[in-house]
Amino acid sequence: MAATTGIEELVRREDVVASLSLLSQNWLKEEAFISCVNAAVDEKISTLDSSNWNMLEERIEEVVKKEMDRKFGDQRQETNQLRSEVDNLNSTPNSNLPQNNARLVSPTPTHQTRQQGSISNMFNRILSDDISHDTFSLMMISTPYKKPWWYGFGIFVFQMILCILILYDQLLIQSSDSSTFNVPFYVGNEVRVAQFMSIIFCVAIQGDVLVSIKTLTLLWKTTRWDKTILGRGDDTGPLSTSEWASHILVPNLMRFVEGILGLFVSFVVIVQSDNIINLLRDFTALMIISEVDNLGFRLAADGYVGEKMCREALKVKDRSDCTLSSATSPDEVRNCNRFIFRPLILATILSCMFGGWSYFVVQQVRGKIYSQRFPGCVDTVPFEFAKKHFGDGKCYGGNMNTLGCEFEGGDCINFNLEYPLCRGDDLLDVEIELANDVCNMAFATEACRFDNNACCSSEYTDTDTFGNGVCDFDKDSGANIQKCEYENGDCLQYNDMYCLDENDCCPLSIVYGNSFQNSICNGGLSATSKCDFDGTDCNNFSNAHPTCPFDVLAGRDGSDDVVLGDRVCDGGVYSSEECGWEF
Repeated sequence: MAATTGIEELVRREDVVASLSLLSQNWLKEEAFISCVNAAVDEKISTLDSSNWNMLEERIEEVVKKEMDRKFGDQRQETNQLRSEVDNLNSTPNSNLPQNNARLVSPTPTHQTRQQGSISNMFNRILSDDISHDTFSLMMISTPYKKPWWYGFGIFVFQMILCILILYDQLLIQSSDSSTFNVPFYVGNEVRVAQFMSIIFCVAIQGDVLVSIKTLTLLWKTTRWDKTILGRGDDTGPLSTSEWASHILVPNLMRFVEGILGLFVSFVVIVQSDNIINLLRDFTALMIISEVDNLGFRLAADGYVGEKMCREALKVKDRSDCTLSSATSPDEVRNCNRFIFRPLILATILSCMFGGWSYFVVQQVRGKIYSQRFPGCVDTVPFEFAKKHFGDGKCYGGNMNTLGCEFEGGDCINFNLEYPLCRGDDLLDVEIELANDVCNMAFATEACRFDNNACCSSEYTDTDTFGNGVCDFDKDSGANIQKCEYENGDCLQYNDMYCLDENDCCPLSIVYGNSFQNSICNGGLSATSKCDFDGTDCNNFSNAHPTCPFDVLAGRDGSDDVVLGDRVCDGGVYSSEECGWEF
């Protein structure tokens, strides 16, 4: 309490300047200092003359400069409050000063530290009359066409380029038969509710449009805008209209244009969305773009773009305790018609966005966008059917899986990559149909791989040889498969009698040849066990010579030319004792 006692003693001697000096050295680290000085100043303020006030004001200027260089944000706010109180006292005769207006400091700060970027602070920036912490405010504070001013202009150009690129991607790149703004031909009711809420939220948080209107109405050229923005005193005259245009009009027109373009891009993204997840994702990305000017200001205030830029940004923060409305007198507010434009413009923006959205909703419900989007599909696929099936992730065959229907709005792209020419005539879920292993004759084509091998090909079933009693195909080939009922039964006997296993069958050329089962034992493959020993023609020979290696000798050259057991010596591979010298 020694420091407190020192302050009380100085105040008793009416040395207010020394009191403030000691106060600034301790810098309000205890609430007792604040209460002490408030009480002392309340008691002695009426005795001060004009020279004391001048000394006090000079001391405050010194403290402001010192603390600004040190970038003590909270302490600088307290000092600015002291300066504001002194200005109020200077404008009122000392004899008429009320005691409750003589306070220099308050134990509770009037402005909390601002954290830019959160949604709550975006609303605060829109609804309050505080100077916004963005690069447009930096342009307002700075000398026109100097480095800080051009820095803000560069941030504005960067935001415009981003918005234009998004528009080019979302809006300008579209085919001649695309719908307006590439709007989907139909969306669910839950998406429409999300779109409605997104429009309200979009207008509410798009601070650049509303802040620019608010700033222009409060800092019109007829007000003392220079006092609020540039910190000029009451004893100075108003600046010229060109100065007002450079400091106020141009930056806020840029802010307004950027905000309007951002709203338009947001509107396009909203009406293009066909599901809630994509809507929220794209909308969040646009919010980030709209905050680029705030991010640029923070980079400048933190010193990342140079010392001079940092000092200019700190000037904007130094004006945080000054409201924009302070530039406009109460009489001017009552008499000025320009303030009616603020709610009028807000209502106009909302009306335009809701009007445009309502137009697209009506066009979607009536099927107009469907006709515009799919002109080659309207005559073959009704709107109600397309509304039900397009975009559901299932591919249906038939008329919807066509180029005119954009392959069912994209649902059939994967299917078409696997089966490029398979369409089918029925409106069925072809992906399930081709995977159920049940034959559907609509897909019994080579393009559909015979219903993914669930059907026998019509190229077999439509021939005269199908079911004529003669097997025309080797086992597991052609029509000799289960799907074709083994060539309609023609190959059942062949598969059963002349195939020892799936890969070892007697050739069809032998079984249905003229020398098979003609009571003559022919050598070669005909005399093997898989050909039933030449259709039983070689049974007598094999019984007489059971050790003759028929299967081994069948693979040797010349074996097919030998007739066994005809009592004619042909020589060759069967001329051995095991084979009875050909018997």
